[in-house]
Amino acid sequence: MNHEAIVTVNDMMLANETGAIDQADIKTTWLVDDDNRGTSWFCLYAGDPTVYKMLTWHIQSAIGHSPAVSLADMKVAAENAYDAMFCRQIEREVLARQYGIDYAQFAIMGSKKSPGALFEAINKEIPIARKRIESEMFYGTQATSLLIGGFDHLREPHIFSTDALGRCTMSDNPGYYAIGIGAEAARAWLLAMGDKHFPKHNTAEYIIYHLAEAKFLAENSPYVGKTTFVNVWLPDREVLPLFISASNEGRSLQSVRSAWQTRVSAAVDNEALLQIKTELKSHIQVYKTTRPLGAAQDAGIALARFHAIVAGLQDCMKVINATPQDQYSDEIYAELRLHRYIAQKREPELLSMIGEWQSSGVKPSEFASAAGEFEFALVALRNNRYQTIRKPNDDDAKPLQPDPPQTTYPEPSKPSS
Repeated sequence: MNHEAIVTVNDMMLANETGAIDQADIKTTWLVDDDNRGTSWFCLYAGDPTVYKMLTWHIQSAIGHSPAVSLADMKVAAENAYDAMFCRQIEREVLARQYGIDYAQFAIMGSKKSPGALFEAINKEIPIARKRIESEMFYGTQATSLLIGGFDHLREPHIFSTDALGRCTMSDNPGYYAIGIGAEAARAWLLAMGDKHFPKHNTAEYIIYHLAEAKFLAENSPYVGKTTFVNVWLPDREVLPLFISASNEGRSLQSVRSAWQTRVSAAVDNEALLQIKTELKSHIQVYKTTRPLGAAQDAGIALARFHAIVAGLQDCMKVINATPQDQYSDEIYAELRLHRYIAQKREPELLSMIGEWQSSGVKPSEFASAAGEFEFALVALRNNRYQTIRKPNDDDAKPLQPDPPQTTYPEPSKPSS
């Protein structure tokens, strides 16, 4: 955005959990284009196209009756559009489906001196339903957000965005914003340029170039389409449309994509690599002189950890060995099985620590006594590992096993037809 124009760049992909189609929607809509009021406002979206159509319809209906369309008017209209959608969902899912009434009838019920138990029941259910609907709209697979821009009655440019609940965020400063699944990558690219004058004090071609780069970076997501649609919105309600296809052939603006591909495919700078290598060498020299002291400190920490593991293992053995079978109860039986499982889990950890010490060649004097403790604990562990803990008169009791790891995620619920 600068004071002569607003530039928007978007893909044309529609995607959900089942698939994606590129070149499916231009994703831009006029909200108002009024010669009499001297204003022009437009909207882009990310998310569900059906929700988007309903939101823009509510906004257009609201501002169509406004004597002026200021920035404040647009923000209020956007917020009210989301509220209208929430209310419509509640009306369908709670009032109409469960009670066979609409909001008008519900309002009449509430206007009575004694609304009655039915009104009170519905009135308690509405906030619960609203919270659930808001959660679905905000965390759903196609949470719908808007990017609204335009020129007010003073021809001043503005842009602001909404999240999936209709909360508005102004972006006149820094003068750019992005929405959708690739938004974080796009904004990071524009921020990384470090151009404090971008975009307010740059030419339209400069802005288009860098916004296109940000969009190309966002294409790393499979849910961002490769086709690029560019609009230059002017304060006199003119729009200049530009198009960059997914390939490098047959289009006048394909040089922009070619330049980007050359930029990201460029070889690493050899001088920079050499400087990194030189710095590493200087640090390696310091590392070699300080490593013996560091190794001793590491060994001390490892030894303390070893002693803690052995102590925990021995505690497990004490509980198991000190409980005669004729004293088993359900609680003790469950606790014994738990302790045996914990003891079994200690063996790999102990073996791993011993292996690391041996491979590193670090053998402080304390390890001599530690090795003896290890052998004692390991023998006790192995003896117990093959000892079957059974509940009295229960030949079918099985050793405690950990829950199997979850290797797959549950499939998402499919929408009802």
